[in-house]
Amino acid sequence: MKPIINKYIYTVAVLLAVAMRLSAQTPADDQQRINAIKVDPAYLWAMGTSTSSAEDAAECARLLIGEQVELWLRETGIDDRDRIAGCVVKAKEEMSDIPTQNRKVFRCLSYVKKSDILSYTDSDQVLLVEFGGTDKDAAQVEAALPATEPAEVAEVAATTPDPVVAPAPESVPEPAVAPKTEPTPEPTPAAFVPTAQERPLLAIETFEQLRAFITDGYNAGSITRFGKYKERPASGSYHMVVYAPDGSIPARFRVEKDGTMVNLATGQTETMDAYKGNGAFWFIFKK
Repeated sequence: MKPIINKYIYTVAVLLAVAMRLSAQTPADDQQRINAIKVDPAYLWAMGTSTSSAEDAAECARLLIGEQVELWLRETGIDDRDRIAGCVVKAKEEMSDIPTQNRKVFRCLSYVKKSDILSYTDSDQVLLVEFGGTDKDAAQVEAALPATEPAEVAEVAATTPDPVVAPAPESVPEPAVAPKTEPTPEPTPAAFVPTAQERPLLAIETFEQLRAFITDGYNAGSITRFGKYKERPASGSYHMVVYAPDGSIPARFRVEKDGTMVNLATGQTETMDAYKGNGAFWFIFKK
């Protein structure tokens, strides 16, 4: 019940914020503030868009800014997992929104001061959550094999056999030599070819481009759902893009219904074990 109440309160807060800003400020004022925040190095920001509601735009912005905050913290040299999680939650408590609307498109700029993020201390009472993939603790145990006795070997008497005289060889005609035939080569597997929807993913090289791809796709309706790696679907097929702490994009995947991850650049199957320490976004294309 509590998450529903919190979501209801958040929805009301967003709608009230929209109403208050529309009555107190003009679109030109909001755009001027948005432009100023985007170029101010003291802030981190994310822009969410939606064609359905202001709430969806705000949720999109807050999801993306959480990734931005984590990436920035790692760039500053903060590697402690719990501290990063705490700082991200602290950032979401301190951030502000500027909701706008242009005809049927809702937008929301969520922003937060970097100094407010770093004000988090271990004594702050926040709910810590994990970001990215989780490490699997696995211990390999060798089974103790029972000792086995060596098999008995029958002794052979060392006797000298009588010499045997071989008969004279008979004349045997040589068999006809069959003509040599070259082995039939195995068919070469067809080269992996990404689909038309997947090809644009290969052009994504930075986190900023990934963020724009998801928000633009969600706004246009070509992406129906998306989220962080930990929130990925338990079943069904989807796509996933991995991003590194330095903002680069090491891999893009098609995830099949059985969980098989196909690298779109190579066509090879991989696992997330090769990408520990990175983050990822999953999303579902509209069919």
